[in-house]
Amino acid sequence: MWWFGVLHTDCYVHKKCGKIVELRLLVSEKSLPMLIKWKRILDQLTGKEHWIERWKTYDKRYDKSWMRFVVRDASFSRIAILLQKIPCPMFGDDFAEWIRSKPLGPYLAGVIDGDGHIQIRKRYFDRGYEKLMKITDCKSDNLLLIQKLLVGCGMPKGYITEYKNHSDLWVYINKNFEKWLINNVAPYLTIERKLRKILPSEAQVERAKLSPDVVV
Repeated sequence: MWWFGVLHTDCYVHKKCGKIVELRLLVSEKSLPMLIKWKRILDQLTGKEHWIERWKTYDKRYDKSWMRFVVRDASFSRIAILLQKIPCPMFGDDFAEWIRSKPLGPYLAGVIDGDGHIQIRKRYFDRGYEKLMKITDCKSDNLLLIQKLLVGCGMPKGYITEYKNHSDLWVYINKNFEKWLINNVAPYLTIERKLRKILPSEAQVERAKLSPDVVV
């Protein structure tokens, strides 16, 4: 379930004639623990060890090069094995129906590891601070599915803001949702900085006071 969460948010899936021909997960050094875990599961599913490659990318906007780490599989035979072994369709309505009966925690942990954030920001109407979960996706349909899954667990569904090239799902983390995240999501997270922000801590509030807006 965690592997699917990362796949659906942070993995490049190349299709040709309706068939998956390549999977590629490219991350920065901060997300390397996620990449290692995702690779390990991919190895088990395909029966083949994959390599973690170093890619040097150049951003002309800042005239700076960045080191990235990538795991990719473009083997037709291995992808065929993968599709045979996974317990459900990877995408689409069939997956949405399948996941309704599965534990949401590991899947949401993969989503947060991939394209999720936990933020603490100052409230506009008083001097307090609020904690939110933010998930970014290029398709609002994926965020609508997460909303439905959260409601099915008795959690708040939040709201979606749509932009030109992406959409954001925002969910306020109240006490009940925080407890649920600690029990069901935190055990599966691999990126430590995101895990620390889910766990309750007075230090988070102290850090938030250093910024007038948002601590990311």
